[in-house]
Amino acid sequence: MGVRSRFLKTAGAVAVGATAAAVSAFAVTRVAGARPRLYCTKFGTARVFSTTSPDEGRRPIRVLSLGGGWQTVMYEDAPDEPAAAYARAFDLVLDPAVAPQPGRVLVIGGAGCAWPRHAVAVNPDVAVLVSEIDPAMVDIALREFRLGRSITEAGELPDGTPRLEVRAQEGMDLLRELTRDRATRGADAVPRFTAIVDDAFVGRTADDALTSPDGLALVQVNLTMYGVFVVNVSVPKEDPSALLACRRRLLTVFPYVAVVPAIDDALAEEENYLLVASWIPKEVPGAVEV
Repeated sequence: MGVRSRFLKTAGAVAVGATAAAVSAFAVTRVAGARPRLYCTKFGTARVFSTTSPDEGRRPIRVLSLGGGWQTVMYEDAPDEPAAAYARAFDLVLDPAVAPQPGRVLVIGGAGCAWPRHAVAVNPDVAVLVSEIDPAMVDIALREFRLGRSITEAGELPDGTPRLEVRAQEGMDLLRELTRDRATRGADAVPRFTAIVDDAFVGRTADDALTSPDGLALVQVNLTMYGVFVVNVSVPKEDPSALLACRRRLLTVFPYVAVVPAIDDALAEEENYLLVASWIPKEVPGAVEV
């Protein structure tokens, strides 16, 4: 989870377009004027550094950069406040008009766990399970992005369920495991999710596994009847084809797919949209016609 796949603007206002796409994560840190802390991960060297936000507020931020894109941005003066527009938009799964409450949410894609940390901070009844494929990213979140403190402060629900849990496990594997456990132990022991959020990226490239036929089949059996499947899609401003293709895939399973713009002109070079899929019609805040 984090500012994934969107090639973010640097503090030095890197140009939009092909030139910006070619700028490396190291160049981003140099433009920002920070000395990065380096971490080895499954997908290359990650860099964590502090700078100021490129918006008018010029607030202090901490950035996790990997694969040419910023994976997570955290306000250092308000760590649980989402910095990216798309992360703020994820709050729709906490809206009773969109998903059943109290929420039980699965997030595929962790990085710095920006939205999961925020969700448990603002909603005392929600439980969030995060699947992050790379153990090194979990370690970075614990060291650099207050994940351990958030887990401790969140505590447990009355039934003993951790309100914030992060597993170093690939999302599809986790869904298969939960499906098997439910078949063995029953739905009461392994409840389905009120929302599943797909925020899985590798650098600037989206992981489409969950919107494949196999992935959608796993989503179906792990989602409550009144729940929602939310997919974060990042597209170039001039080419929405990937967004439309993802929406078509979702419509093969879900009769209703709302499109919610989550565009962040201050941070992102590309445009983000949330696709909100459900089996029943929903009043989704911010949804637009396509």
